[in-house]
Amino acid sequence: MSKRKISGFTLVESLVAMVIGVISVAAMYYSYQFFNKSYQGILDKASISKSSRSGLSQITRELRNVGYKDINFIHTPLEKYLSKDNNVSGFQIGSDSLMFYYDLSPKDRIRMNYKLKKYQNSQDTYLARSYVVQTCVASNNCSYTQSIIDEPFVHNVEDFQVVFKNDKGAEVTPVNFGAGKSNQALVKSIEIYLTIRSKNEIFKKEKNWTIKNADQTYAKFDKYHRESFFVSVYPRNIIKN
Repeated sequence: MSKRKISGFTLVESLVAMVIGVISVAAMYYSYQFFNKSYQGILDKASISKSSRSGLSQITRELRNVGYKDINFIHTPLEKYLSKDNNVSGFQIGSDSLMFYYDLSPKDRIRMNYKLKKYQNSQDTYLARSYVVQTCVASNNCSYTQSIIDEPFVHNVEDFQVVFKNDKGAEVTPVNFGAGKSNQALVKSIEIYLTIRSKNEIFKKEKNWTIKNADQTYAKFDKYHRESFFVSVYPRNIIKN
């Protein structure tokens, strides 16, 4: 009677195979983590670029109407139409708040407001946009027909700065609805500065950031990516006092 030869793995061969398998799985896992992190970073940077372009484009379109006065507007004349508050309280770096008016038609007047707001239960901030339409059917009969208050307009905005300049390129300040009302007519261009932070941490190690927008400078030390954006707008319809 012949003996059947049974083939198999020795203990050493099994251990070597297990080690190779573990190394292969670990390599695949860390490769996945690396490429996933890189891909997420690309998505975050692309999101910053996209949100800044769309946000600044919208602000530009609206700022071009600043102070436009419809000569047939049936209510009070548009005298106070441009205002900026410096270093709004509650924020580490002191961002600006921008408010302006313009007439949309003989019956409709628009009020716009841009400022930073904090997310609920967070210290992170976004650029908020308020939009109010005042409609008048008679000189003494006006009401707010549409109102959007502090909607998130551009997410993860760390800094929002506004600079008013005259026809010589010099800064005009103050410009507001109080003592600075007379300076409204001097404003010939409006500069907007935005600094946007990535939604997620991108870098492996913390990085030093020094951001300068207009007259504001601040520093950060973390793993987030940041980009700053700038636009200069000529308010084509600004009226004179």
